[in-house]
Amino acid sequence: MQSKWFTYNEHVHTQEREATKGKGEELVCNRTRPGPGVDNSVCAEGCQRPPSLTVPAGHSHSDPPPCCETNADCLGSTVFAPIKADIAGNITKIKAVYESNPSRFRTLQQILEAEKEMYSAEWPRVGATLSLMWLKRGLRFIQVLLQSLVDGEKDENNPNLIRVNVTKAYEISLRKYHSWFVQKLFKAALYAAPYKSDFLKALSKGRDVKEEDCLDKVRQFLVNFTATIDAIYEMYTKMNAELEYKA
Repeated sequence: MQSKWFTYNEHVHTQEREATKGKGEELVCNRTRPGPGVDNSVCAEGCQRPPSLTVPAGHSHSDPPPCCETNADCLGSTVFAPIKADIAGNITKIKAVYESNPSRFRTLQQILEAEKEMYSAEWPRVGATLSLMWLKRGLRFIQVLLQSLVDGEKDENNPNLIRVNVTKAYEISLRKYHSWFVQKLFKAALYAAPYKSDFLKALSKGRDVKEEDCLDKVRQFLVNFTATIDAIYEMYTKMNAELEYKA
C-alpha cells in the first residue's frame, strides 16, 4: 500500500529551509525566490516557481528537508511515528528517479511525463508519480494546519488545543482518500495532538519565542509554501494524474 495510517503527514521533499541568521526564521523557505534560467514548472529537487518566479536547480537530496521534519516531529513522536517512515519512503522513490538522470529530470513535470510514457496504461498509479501524489496531499495538510493557526482558528473552550486546526487540515486534504478504518485511526490520534504552545515552541526549535513572533514566521513561510502546493496540484490536474482511490 502506498500509504500507511497517517499518510496525511507525508511531505513533499521539495521545501528547503532558508534560515535568516540571527533571527531564527526556521520556517521561512524561499525556494521559489527569483533566479535565472529555469522554466516555469516544478523543480525535481522540490520546488515550483509561480509564473513570475524562478526555481534554483540544485540542492542536496540526502535527507528530508528540515522544515518538513520539524512539522512532523511537532505532531508527537509516539503516536505519529509512522509519519517519518512514509516521508522517507516517498522521498526515496522520487529521489531515485531524479538521480537516475538529473539532467533529464530537472523538473517534477519532466519526471511525470517520462513515467507516463514509460508505464503507459499503469500510469499514474506507479513510480514517483504516485509517491508525489501522496506527498502533495501531506503537504496540503501541513499548509492548511499552519494557515488555520495563523488565522487564529481555535476551540473557544480549549484555546490551547490544536484539534480544531488538525481536523480542518485532515478534512480538506486527506479524509476523502482514506478508508473508514484509517479515518477512525486519525480521530483516535487527535487525542495525542500537542498543545498549541508546545507545537509553536517546537517550531521555534525549543526556544522561548512570543507566540505572535512565531506565527509571523509561519506567515512568511506559507507564502512560498502555499504557492508550491498549488503548483503541484495544478500540474496533476493538467496532466490528469490525480487518483481518487482510498488507502
